[in-house]
Amino acid sequence: MNVKEFATIPAPLINRQKDINALVVFLKDIYIYNFKCIILLNCNNYQQKISFEREFDLDSNVKVNCTCPSFNFEFANVLYKNDCLLEPNKYLKAITKLPQEKNRKSTLSGCKHVIAATQFIIENQNKINQFIKRKINKEKFL
Repeated sequence: MNVKEFATIPAPLINRQKDINALVVFLKDIYIYNFKCIILLNCNNYQQKISFEREFDLDSNVKVNCTCPSFNFEFANVLYKNDCLLEPNKYLKAITKLPQEKNRKSTLSGCKHVIAATQFIIENQNKINQFIKRKINKEKFL
């Protein structure tokens, strides 16, 4: 999945739209190594990590994680099965069991924080690109 796909709320989760709209997302940092980009964000005291398969590109496949309980119990399993889970070793229990209560149909998505974070990335892609260019230029001179 790419950022655009994560930012789209799937039909089974559309009832979370209001909660997602109420979230405030902050960019924490951006790491670039070996032409890969990892974006760290904060949303309602939880951290999201979005790792791009290659450089910052909204069409590039990404892997995600979030520190909220919902991500662990509802989404880690299905994201792992679709090669979209970042740092699967943090979710060993979750990836071996199907969700018991919510997301029983294994809807391929992220928690509301991941959705809000990916929407933030899309809305701020120009600023993120500028930040990345400044960071790369700065590292060239170190």
